[in-house]
Amino acid sequence: LARPMWEACKTSEERSGLANQIVARVHSLAMQHPHAAVCMDSGRTFRHDLDPDYKGQRPEAEAAMRHQFTAAAEQLATDGFPVWTATGFEADDIIATATRLALDIEDTSVLIASSDKDLLSLVSDRVTAKSLRNGTMLDPIGVKEKLKIEPRQVIDYLCLVGDASDNVKGANGIGAVTAAKLLGEHGDLTAIYAAMAQGVVKGITPAMRTSLT
Repeated sequence: LARPMWEACKTSEERSGLANQIVARVHSLAMQHPHAAVCMDSGRTFRHDLDPDYKGQRPEAEAAMRHQFTAAAEQLATDGFPVWTATGFEADDIIATATRLALDIEDTSVLIASSDKDLLSLVSDRVTAKSLRNGTMLDPIGVKEKLKIEPRQVIDYLCLVGDASDNVKGANGIGAVTAAKLLGEHGDLTAIYAAMAQGVVKGITPAMRTSLT
């Protein structure tokens, strides 16, 4: 939520008041929900150790941006919101962990407010994702309509097509349509590679095989 709002600001004056905008947006999102928490990145994560190019296209966080985010977090905490972060992990990791723990509680449902496609992998009959871009609510049927895959296939899908927002490169020549078709036919990446190991696979051209390899 916070970084896109920062990038949308056109002037230093707008950015100087961003903390208040973030706080107001969180309050708006939390209305009519009895329990709400705010999850934050901690800075460098284990993903940067795995891939030095991870999010390499993004400029380093400016001191002014960090100041606004910190000020917003402090105000939200004062307002009574749990503000969760963990060294070496992203907000997404914390959201996923919190979701898993919440689902251990009988009859609990979870609403995830984010625009990150990764988190669609958590959607289920008890987990709904709300887009921060347009307010769209996605349940399992919504994810299927949007990406042509099941929520459980989202991570494998992003491995195939890549994720420009994180500077993660996918398989050359495999776009959204082809990735959805492969996952629809085989289920997951493990099954795709297992089929390739057995020989020629219908729907996988020599060029695609090379790219996947």
